[in-house]
Amino acid sequence: MRSTLHTSIKLVLSLVLVSALSCIKRVEIKIPPFEKRLVIHGYIAVGDSFALTVGQTVKKAYDVSFPDTYVSNAIVQLFEQGVLKDTLRYDSATKYYISKKIKAEAGRSYTIQVEAAGFPPVDATATGMPISMTESLTYTREARSSQYGNSLDDIRFSFRDPAGVKNYYFLAVHPNAYDQGTIGCVYSTDPVIEKQQGELLPFDNGDCIDPETIFFTDKSFDGQLEEISLSGSTVSLRTQFKNGRFYRPYIKRYAISREFYDYYKYTSSQQGSDLPSTITEITNNRGNINNGYGIFTVFDVVTDTLR
Repeated sequence: MRSTLHTSIKLVLSLVLVSALSCIKRVEIKIPPFEKRLVIHGYIAVGDSFALTVGQTVKKAYDVSFPDTYVSNAIVQLFEQGVLKDTLRYDSATKYYISKKIKAEAGRSYTIQVEAAGFPPVDATATGMPISMTESLTYTREARSSQYGNSLDDIRFSFRDPAGVKNYYFLAVHPNAYDQGTIGCVYSTDPVIEKQQGELLPFDNGDCIDPETIFFTDKSFDGQLEEISLSGSTVSLRTQFKNGRFYRPYIKRYAISREFYDYYKYTSSQQGSDLPSTITEITNNRGNINNGYGIFTVFDVVTDTLR
């Protein structure tokens, strides 16, 4: 009986294999030729001078060393409100193109035009995003516990969102400057905060939010006073007293453009919480660089100390 069963199984597998092989069809896929493109990364805070890097796409990242991907012979021009204001100078020590004349202002429109031999010219436009100051901030130590009994601190803050315009934000929670490092996870049941995943139980591992990439928009509170709450590890958010001074944890709230919001969300999900590299491989999100890759953006930020 067992021998008959084995024979039947072998016969069925043979028929399946023959059927599968008969369905195989040779398909030729034409891969588009590799095109060298400029890669721009410029993240400028309101009040800061303009500085950006110019890199290039590479066919295979492991074939080149990191410094070889920078482009040092580019012409980078900066326009404000459509008027040419400066030609940025290349700094070989930092590998940045820097303006010593112009500082970013909220509400002003800025355009960069970049040309380099062997590459199509690129350009990008960004507007300085204004941010509202924090109206209230409450920091409560050991306010609750995670499902594993770990103590959590509560952070609750409010600000008034500018009315009549779509606003995009992200928030970063930092440990004290003496400890540095990261604080692990933050947790929130606030519906405005975007989450990659979630569990039925709040403050569970599945509700872990990266503390340096907390994204939200004003979709549900346009023009209103909004209060947002979240929780973080008591141990990670401790205050240190060293060398005669207090070092406290703090939060940074950023007002950013839609393009930066989409680009940063995509790149942070691919490679962690750091700002995108100065050089990038081709991704599904090209950023806002016309005819190239990367991002040029002007943002504003408010820093609040937790005490």
